[in-house]
Amino acid sequence: MLAQTLQNLPRQENYNDCGVFILQFAEYLSRRQEFDFTQKHMRYFRERMAFETIHGTLLDIPNKTADSIDD
Repeated sequence: MLAQTLQNLPRQENYNDCGVFILQFAEYLSRRQEFDFTQKHMRYFRERMAFETIHGTLLDIPNKTADSIDD
């Protein structure tokens, strides 16, 4: 996982999701999962973080984010 090349890393495509990207990189690293998310997943991650904060719990990350989250 840590050997992923810079060309394969998820890229932010706007100016307002930098915090969400940073938090997702940190979460994926802490769980030793490959970075399989994209810009299109940011709304899901925002809603997920709100849910986790409100309920005081952490949810599991789907095994394959790109295939598990609808646009």
